[in-house]
Amino acid sequence: NAFNNLALMYARQGKYNDALYIYEKGIEHNPDAALLYNNRGNIYFEIGNYVEALKNFKKASDLDPTYSERLYHLGISNYLKEESVIDDAIKNLEQLAKKNMHKAKDIHDLGVAYMERRMYDKAIESFNKAINIDPNYLSAFINLGFAYQYKEDYVKAIQAFEKAIILNPRSAKLYNTIGLLYDKMGKPDTAVIAYKKAVNLDPTYKNSHYMLGQLYQNRGNFDKAIAEFTKHIRIVEYGPTVDDCMQRIAEMKNMTFEQVKEL
Repeated sequence: NAFNNLALMYARQGKYNDALYIYEKGIEHNPDAALLYNNRGNIYFEIGNYVEALKNFKKASDLDPTYSERLYHLGISNYLKEESVIDDAIKNLEQLAKKNMHKAKDIHDLGVAYMERRMYDKAIESFNKAINIDPNYLSAFINLGFAYQYKEDYVKAIQAFEKAIILNPRSAKLYNTIGLLYDKMGKPDTAVIAYKKAVNLDPTYKNSHYMLGQLYQNRGNFDKAIAEFTKHIRIVEYGPTVDDCMQRIAEMKNMTFEQVKEL
């Protein structure tokens, strides 16, 4: 219960990485706790990682059959593998949505299935219907934003994400996503504002530090760029983005990669 409650507090603040870390530790100590798997699945579903969400819902359902209904409603990533499976899922969800025209969750899930099939216009229609039923449906606003992003309609995508921020004002991920979109639109000044908001909310949000570093480097502001790349390195510690950050620092400081790595 302590692990679960602490993770839920982080999730309500939009600190999903912290919440996932607490659930991981909780499961290490309580490997048969269906509640922890189920609620970790909720976090993954909230951030759009449907593959991990499904794994956790399945585990929760195996441990406690009372979670099987949750698995049925949220296991959208079942539809990720084969197009024929997605098509079958869409048919089933369309029938379910017709029977429950005022049930926002079923209509939202149909929208997610449409997105997996790259039927973005239908997905947008479904998410808007879900929002009309429930104006506080956070996931519907987030997925609406992604649907517009896939259509490269960045203005409408940002509008959807901004509405999601009203419902979840402490989400570093949402601000980071908005920063990425402004970056794609060629508006670096506005992108910097969004990235800064993300790291102010969550100083460990590695992607925003990485993107800020690139923007500062492109502007010739090497001191700020190096500071942001260094923060990213300290958080991530190893991997391709860390190597890229060290290479960029080496170029800006006129050092070798190995010298930067040693530092």
